[in-house]
Formats: sequence, structure tokens, C-alpha cells
Amino acid sequence: MEPRNVDDKELEFMAQYLGNQDLAAVKGRLLLVWRQLMAGPPPIYGCIREMLFLEPKLRMHPCYSQALQLVSGAGDGTTAPLWVDIGCAVGTDVRALRMDGVGANQLLAIDVTPTFWNAGLQLFGDADHPPCPAVFGDITSDAFLPPAGAGPVSMACQPFTALAQEAAKAGNLGHLVGAVQVASSVAVLHVLPEEGVTKLLTKMLLLLRPGGLLLGNAMGADSPGDWEVAYHPGQRRYLHSAGSLHKELQRVGYERVLVEAIPWGSEAMPAEFWGRINSHVGQENMLRARQILVFSAWKPAAARVFAHCR
Repeated sequence: MEPRNVDDKELEFMAQYLGNQDLAAVKGRLLLVWRQLMAGPPPIYGCIREMLFLEPKLRMHPCYSQALQLVSGAGDGTTAPLWVDIGCAVGTDVRALRMDGVGANQLLAIDVTPTFWNAGLQLFGDADHPPCPAVFGDITSDAFLPPAGAGPVSMACQPFTALAQEAAKAGNLGHLVGAVQVASSVAVLHVLPEEGVTKLLTKMLLLLRPGGLLLGNAMGADSPGDWEVAYHPGQRRYLHSAGSLHKELQRVGYERVLVEAIPWGSEAMPAEFWGRINSHVGQENMLRARQILVFSAWKPAAARVFAHCR
């Protein structure tokens, strides 16, 4: 498979992170890492195939600024990572968070395997000084994040270094239950089956402290149901609608839920974005109107009430 054409604008974030490196050099670094990923074992997700990881997506979220304020006002992160990015992939968003003032000791990146994270270290040239700690495992698994009451005692009062060491030793995130201020999940829900989406939403609620914020986006459709991507024939995944995702977030236990459906091809997103994302969605899904779902929700708080993000 040959790489698609990458324009200079898409390379600006990488170039800035790399110290305003020459765009030709940045593109050469990108293509080297991309070819290594494409030659590796599956799954190779559409966002990797089409290089949709080049620009941060969290910065586009309507709650992003408020989430940054929540983290900046919640302490210095020495007691627990205050922002957890779930499904971090190559880590573009956590690097944007660092550039936007979130400290390395306030962030934790999580993904199923280290494959894409390690590629990000090569891509962004920071293997000697990663943007934040990273832990790898299936967060929907009870072995990785035990149900409430089944895991270790919360380490929210322990230093961050102790937290990281405990994660490595225990092989799970039980000590993070109720310790996270913000949890983000970008382009993850639509790669899971329906029951997997419910498990992920439940686990993220478990991580959040009272009054904590969940924000993210996912591909959706005008009516919920299974879908099959062109590059993974036979693999069952689920697309929520705005209404069904809103109901599911409430059912799981979130409050002040907002789900915005951005119509496919909307001018709210650049035209080239739609062209790239169209290329890896199976044609059978053209019968259902696809959307991008932008969501936010809060874990119920005992006292403090936060305003909706707009």
C-alpha cells in the first residue's frame, strides 16, 4: 500500500513539537514510521492507514478548555494522574496536552498494546523523554481494571512515582479507581462491539473522581447498529447514534450528558478530513447516514455542580 499525499498543513503540529523542524524532514520521518507500522502485525486501524493521527483531535472538542481548567485547578498531579487518555495510539493528543500546559505528572496514556505508542516515540523523537507515563492493557477487562470493590485500595493519596510502580507491579489499574479528574477517548468507541462500548464507558466512570469529566468523539450513524470496516471483514463493531449514546451514558451512570452529531461531510470539519475517513469505511455502511459523535459527560458529584460545555 502506498501512502496518501500529506499536505504541509498536516505536518505543522509535528514540526512544532520537533522544534520547528523542516517540513521535508518531518515528512521523511513520518513516512518511515508509517511504513514500519503498515508492515507490522494487525490490527492496522483506519486512522493509522490514513494518517489521521497527524493533528490533535482533543483541541477541537468544545469542552477542551474547561477540561484544562479542571486539571490546572485540581492539584499538581503528585497524587494521581489527573488526565487519562484512553486509546492514546501514537500519542498526538497527550503531546498537545503537554504543549497546552498539562504536566507529565498529570497525564497517563493507556492503550491495548504498546505498538502505536512506541511508533509515536519514534515519530515525535522523544523516546528519551516521553510526554507522560503509559500503561498497556484492555481497560474493558476486569483483569486490567477490576470492578469497584474488587481491586487494590485506591492510591490517590500516594506519590505519582508510587502509583506508576504499583501499575507495573500489579498489572492493572485498580489503584486509580476514583482518582481521575478528566478521561478522554478519541476514535475508540466505534472499534468495539456494542457490549464493549458499554464496558468501556463503565470503566471510564469507575476511574473518574466525583465531578470528573469524560470527553471524546467517535464515528456514529443516524440509527445505531453493527458495522463492518472494509479492511477487517467479518469483525463486528457497533455504531451508536447520538440518541442511543446519550441514553447509554445516562444508563451507565453519567449525568449532564451532551452528545452532538456532526453530519458526514459537514463544513464543521475540513473537506480533506472527510475524504480520508471515507476511504476506509465499508460501502455497506453508505445505506446509513454516518456522523461524528462528539460527547461529554460528568460523574455525579456530591456537592459541586459544573456547567455544560458550549
